Amino acid sequence: MKLAAPLALALTVALALESTADARGPRDGKPWGRGTLMPNVGLGAGFSQDLSLVSIGLGASYFVANGLAFGLGVTDTIFIFSRSLRATYPGIEDQVATNMLRVMPTLQYVFWRSRWFSPYVFGGVGPVFLNHGGGTVGEWNAGPGAFIGLGGPVYLDLGVGFSARFPAESCNAAFYYDGPDAAGQVLDACSFRWGPRIGLVLAFGGGGGGGRSRRAPPPDPPPRTSPQTWEEPAPIETWEEPAPAPEAAPPAAEGPEPPPADASASEQASASEQASADDADAATTGDTTVTTEVQVEAPPRVIPDR
Repeated sequence: MKLAAPLALALTVALALESTADARGPRDGKPWGRGTLMPNVGLGAGFSQDLSLVSIGLGASYFVANGLAFGLGVTDTIFIFSRSLRATYPGIEDQVATNMLRVMPTLQYVFWRSRWFSPYVFGGVGPVFLNHGGGTVGEWNAGPGAFIGLGGPVYLDLGVGFSARFPAESCNAAFYYDGPDAAGQVLDACSFRWGPRIGLVLAFGGGGGGGRSRRAPPPDPPPRTSPQTWEEPAPIETWEEPAPAPEAAPPAAEGPEPPPADASASEQASASEQASADDADAATTGDTTVTTEVQVEAPPRVIPDR
């Protein structure tokens, strides 16, 4: 039930933005244009002496207008405490939050759409659900990035992400340990953080993420050539006497008209060349992209024993 409200809100916003985008005219054929769907898979990991974390995420972004995408992602993060930390804080794995489920609606804007370099900015805010009675807190993230074309349908996604959880009091309480020998906050998992974002994007279809471009109409067929008629020259009169002038020979029967020039062959060749050009454009970019993202994230800092 806790997920119903954010998911319903995300779906409502997506439908509203898509309806608005439909009135903004056709797609222009550039990468990351209206109608592009970009599903993604994210993997993250972080390691330290006392704590490790592993995260996996699934999501998708849809370009509701040229360069403007609305996305929704779900990420699950697991904290793994070291043996020494569990010995120092007995029962910590049962008191402190060890799992975070994040639901993050985002907006992404690609302000320069190019086949080889497309910089963008992104931002989002959403709920984070914590186990072991940690409740629900909020999280925001934002940052810059760029899609870099590597050739064909392959893009490199490079960026930097900044994030923090709020309110700080509620978030810190989820990582509070109350034991027989020590008590206090043991993990700093709620403060400001940043890290790199690295991924690969595979684009398939037509239009480069900007939808299939409109196929140009085939060129007009060449004009038909009208057959030429050859008139029989007039007979030459002779003035010799006394021989009578020869009779004029009857005009030769005209042969059948040559068939009109067949324009269908040239039309078919032009249409074939145009289809080949459209297929070549479709090979470079696409309406459906698959994103694999690897995010290196530092684990929360362990606060020294007080």
